[in-house]
Amino acid sequence: MAAVQQAAENAKGKAFIALLKRTGNLFSKAVAKAKEGRAAFNSWMGKQHWTVKSAWWLLSGGVQTWVFEQLAHAVG
Repeated sequence: MAAVQQAAENAKGKAFIALLKRTGNLFSKAVAKAKEGRAAFNSWMGKQHWTVKSAWWLLSGGVQTWVFEQLAHAVG
C-alpha cells in the first residue's frame, strides 16, 4: 500500500513540474529560485498566479519537498 501511495505522490509532483513547463518560462524561473534556497522559492511561489499557487498548495509537504529538490537540481 505504501508503494502505491508513493507512486501516486510522485505522479502529482511530476504533474506539477509539467504544469510549470507548460506555463511560459515559469519552469526556468522556478529552477532559478529553487537554486537560491527554500525561502526564496516560497517567496516567489507566493507571488504566482492563483492557479499555480493553488496547485502548489494542494500538494502534500513531502511532495512539495520532492518538487523543490527536483527544481533545485534541475538544469533550466
